[in-house]
Amino acid sequence: MALPEAQGRFRIANGSFDRQPVKSADAEFALKNLLIRFNGQVLVAGDEPIVLSGTYPLIGDALDLNIAVKDEGLAFINILNQPVRWQGGRGNGNLMLSGTRRSPQVRGRIDLKEAAFTVVGLPAAIEQVSGSVEFGLTELMANLTGKFSDGDLKAEGRLPIAEGSESIADPLTVFAEKLRLDLKDLYQGGAQGTVAVTGSLRSPVLRGEVTLSDGRILLNGQNGKEGEGGNAPDNFRLEGLLVKLTERVQITRAPLLNFLARGEIALSGTPRSLQPSGRIDLLGGQFNAISARFRLDRSFENFATFQPSLGLNPTLNVRVVGVVPEVTRVPLPANPLDAFALSTNVPVTAPGAQRSLRVQATVTGTASNPDIQLSSSPPRSQAEILTLIGGGLLQQQSDAAAAIANIAGSTFIGFLQDAIGDVFNLAEFNLTPTTTNPVGGRSSGLALSAEGAIDVGRQFSISVRGVLNDPAQPTTYTLRYRLDPNTLVRTSTDLQGNNSASVEYESRF
Repeated sequence: MALPEAQGRFRIANGSFDRQPVKSADAEFALKNLLIRFNGQVLVAGDEPIVLSGTYPLIGDALDLNIAVKDEGLAFINILNQPVRWQGGRGNGNLMLSGTRRSPQVRGRIDLKEAAFTVVGLPAAIEQVSGSVEFGLTELMANLTGKFSDGDLKAEGRLPIAEGSESIADPLTVFAEKLRLDLKDLYQGGAQGTVAVTGSLRSPVLRGEVTLSDGRILLNGQNGKEGEGGNAPDNFRLEGLLVKLTERVQITRAPLLNFLARGEIALSGTPRSLQPSGRIDLLGGQFNAISARFRLDRSFENFATFQPSLGLNPTLNVRVVGVVPEVTRVPLPANPLDAFALSTNVPVTAPGAQRSLRVQATVTGTASNPDIQLSSSPPRSQAEILTLIGGGLLQQQSDAAAAIANIAGSTFIGFLQDAIGDVFNLAEFNLTPTTTNPVGGRSSGLALSAEGAIDVGRQFSISVRGVLNDPAQPTTYTLRYRLDPNTLVRTSTDLQGNNSASVEYESRF
């Protein structure tokens, strides 16, 4: 009896695989001596198909399959619905399957030149990728270089494909240099480091060290135990990945706060459930309240510590100081004929005197449940300090021009004055929109005053104040010495014959 023979061909057009489009698939086969020989092509994108050839025995279990692809044909990885997607470039790949169904043998190699990929969770494509990847049934070995976020990437080493091995001699290691990252709502700035990838291709584990510099960590106000994974895949985890904050890294939440930070945090867990551990030291910066600006007290040890059990909810130890205006207004007579009958309602336009309170706020506890202690000099209760901080904008303004000036100052001038204060190491530096009354003028005008102060100890300070855009206004020099919480000695001069000295004593009851 003769053995059966057959031959045939099939073609698929505009198909799909796992809901991903496939342009066409075309194959021919022939059956002879109980052995099927076949060859075919699959076109996914462009004009370069995947070429397949091999044999399949009807009796026996020997395997023989060859797959070849190049250039645009490498876009076949996109139909596998993996986090890595081909964007373009040049390259070629070969895969050979041999052995038996019980003991298959796989050998493959992909060579790339100026290729580009996107990876889920990364803000930009990895470009100019060149090098090779060799793989078998159990592991892959990579030797690649590329560009990412204006920096250089290099990856070399081995990584198991399915089952991880912690004892691998040369694990896959990624080297990053001079990156400029732009991670939405998370970080913008420079980065470099070395990350070792262990575990497996299906469930990678990341270890190593990443250094951040010249950047900004953006706080979105969502502190808690659970991290925000964003679009990052959640099939990988971190084990002690050390993140270091070095030169000129700011922690910001505009327009509320802006701190210069340094330190290191070890990250473990998954992107959606991070477990950080470490300490961040705050070196300088400012915090904005409604009508006051507080600067970090650099004589105090300011820091935030992270514990794995609290997640992204650090424990704080921070002290800020600032100057808050306080206006004391004189009650007006309720009856013009009776000077002793004073009104109980004092309008903000009533005459009065303004003074500056030095306020100190100490913050402890966690970021989600802070304990804030307020104190001032001269002393005020916490309720009074809160009222001054929140209502100072209305209390200190007596006309519309001054109110507009204060709003403009809080919006546009704050970051400038803190930068100048840091450069000259001043205890205080304030740029304040103010009003001036020109000689012979009928209405007030807007001007910009600058005041810088140097503390000589806790009780003694020297300050200089001048109006920058009005040369007719004299510069004032002031010496202040606080004898005790209730007594302040103040002397000032403008070097034009206007001199004053005062002893202020205050006791509240």
